[in-house]
Order: sequence, then C-alpha cells, then structure tokens
Amino acid sequence: MARAVTEKGNMGEDEETIIRVNTPAIEGCLEVKDINSILLAKGILDFTDRQEIESAFTRIERAKRFIHIIINRGPKAFKEFIFALREKGYKDLADKLSQEETAHALTRQIKDDQGVKRLHLELEGLRIRLGQMENTAGETKHEVNSIRCGIQHITTSLETIETLSKESETAFTTINLMQKQLQKKDDELTAAREEIQKLKADVLKLEQDNAILRDDLQHQSDNVNKLKDRMTTVTEKNVFLEKEIKDTKKQLTAVHDNFTEMMEKQKKEMEAMKKSVQALQGPLASKSVTITARPIVPRNRFQRK
Repeated sequence: MARAVTEKGNMGEDEETIIRVNTPAIEGCLEVKDINSILLAKGILDFTDRQEIESAFTRIERAKRFIHIIINRGPKAFKEFIFALREKGYKDLADKLSQEETAHALTRQIKDDQGVKRLHLELEGLRIRLGQMENTAGETKHEVNSIRCGIQHITTSLETIETLSKESETAFTTINLMQKQLQKKDDELTAAREEIQKLKADVLKLEQDNAILRDDLQHQSDNVNKLKDRMTTVTEKNVFLEKEIKDTKKQLTAVHDNFTEMMEKQKKEMEAMKKSVQALQGPLASKSVTITARPIVPRNRFQRK
C-alpha cells in the first residue's frame, strides 16, 4: 500500500535550500531511475511518485520531477537521498550536497547568539537578586557567596563560549572561502574534463583521418608502381620500335638507292631508244603518201549488205 504524501515543508529549510541551489548540478548528472528503487525501499517515494517520475521522456525532465517530489517527503528525505547517491556511484554529487549541509549547520550554530544573550540576561537578574539578599541574616551569606561563585563560573563559561563563537565564525569564514575555492576548482576540473573529452574526440578524428590518408597513400603508391611497370613496358617497346624503325630506314634507303639506280638506268635506256627511233624516222619522212577520198553512199537500213 502506498504511503501518505508528506506535506511540503517537512524537509528541513536548509536541506530544501541546498537541493534548490544545487538543482543545476542534480539535473546535469543524475539519472533518477538509478536511485528510485532505494528511495522506494526506504519509504521516501511511493509507487505513484516512481510512476510519475519515470513517465518523463528525458533524463532532465525526470530529475525536475524528482526534485519537486523529494523536497516534500519529510525530514529523512535528504539523508536517504545522499545515501542513495553514494550507493549508486554519484559520489561527487553526494559529497557536494553533504558539504553544503555541514556548512549550513555550522552557520546555524555560529549565528545562534540569542541563547548566549538570554543567559547573560538571566545571570544579570541573578546578580541583582543576590545584591538584594546581601542584607539578610548571616546564615544565608554562605549560600549567597556560593551562588555568586556559581554565577561567576557561568559568566566565565559564557565568555569562553563567546570567544569560541568568534573563533568559530572566523573558521566558518575560512571554510566558506575554502568551499568557494573548491567549487571553483571543481568547475575548472569539469571544464578541463570537457576540454579533454573534446581533445580526445579531435584526436580520434585525426586518427581516423590519418587512417584514411594512409589508405589513400597506399592506393596511390600501388598506382604509381603500376604506372612505373607500364612505363617500363612502354620504354622497352619504344626501344624495340626505334630499332625496327632504324632497320626499316636502312631498308628504305637501300630500296631508294636501288630504285634511283634503276631509274637512271631506265632513263639512259630511254635516251638510247629515242635516239634509235629518231634515226629510223629520218628515211621514212622522205616518202610522201597520197590518200584518196572515197564517196559516201547512203544505204537503206532494210537493204541487204
């Protein structure tokens, strides 16, 4: 059976203040699902609370709902919350909240001057009453002196308390300053961790890029080696072709020379033949030849030849 909902305000005022002040830190790292079971077992949350918290879609929204509920869950809620955080590995957050709780308790003790002042007033009243009793019978003087000694002892104790209060206030100021310095250090460490994470991401990206570049270089190197092999093959072919071209040129030169020689020889033979022809044409030119024209007779195409 679910327990009754605790009225708001039953958590200590300082504890509620600590949770509200540290809301960004709680929302920044806490996954409420991790601690719900412990707080449910301790009776700080009920099943309705758990269902309401875990129905949120995002981690931050679950943390917001949890904070709204936990500050209304009684005087034990803060201590059990710290316990659950430590149990589930949220040590830094638990330490932060515990340190602030201690600081608030010390502040209350240091600033509680009213009690000392009330004691001073009561002692002053006792002194006045003792002064009035000094005129009484002699048998009461011993008791009056005894009471006066007690008052003096209490006065000394109060002065000691005031001195300790002042020293405590100084110590508290020092502690508060140290806490601020520690908080600043924690913030710097958080920023440094974030920067380190970014650097790690950058290094990882560089490693991936380098791996890609190495693959590209290897691929290009393989291509270069293939091109070198092809160039070697082409060079060998070119050498072979150049040799063939030289041999062909030699053959063409020889053929050209032979052809030229033959042409010269044929030219000489032609010259000789021309001279022979001219020699033969001389006697033939002296004889005249008479050609008699024959009459043209028209003929019917049906006539026999």
